[in-house]
Amino acid sequence: MSESFRYSEDSEQIDIALISYNTKSNVLKFGGARRKLIHITDNELNTYQGDKFPIGGLFLEKERCFSDITIHVKKGDMIYIGSDGFQDQFGGVNQKKLSSKKLHDILHSISDYELDLQLIHLRMFFKEWKGALPQIDDVCVMGIRF
Repeated sequence: MSESFRYSEDSEQIDIALISYNTKSNVLKFGGARRKLIHITDNELNTYQGDKFPIGGLFLEKERCFSDITIHVKKGDMIYIGSDGFQDQFGGVNQKKLSSKKLHDILHSISDYELDLQLIHLRMFFKEWKGALPQIDDVCVMGIRF
């Protein structure tokens, strides 16, 4: 093996959040590989944790089983999924990571806004948070109103 070859365990791993929705039963199924789903209903925030392992990497397939979570949604509910880029971004006065909790609090605080206003708010917050620091990762936040 060449000295210049480096194997990175992370290079073949994928974090992902997947949902499917049955319009007749108003049932949403969620599966996540190291990703979460946020469900806001009646102004209450519920967090659903995906599985703690990624797709790919060094896990043996027979040891890796992904679970799915069933969530009943109703008109007005909000669902959020996305990458880890928003909460992992360094910024603020102390130039620290934002954190999942802070992102969840932001999503909860804007969940009643129209979707286009939520997007504007998130973009402005992110830009202000990171300030002059470089963006360190992809940023994806997807919100769905039922």
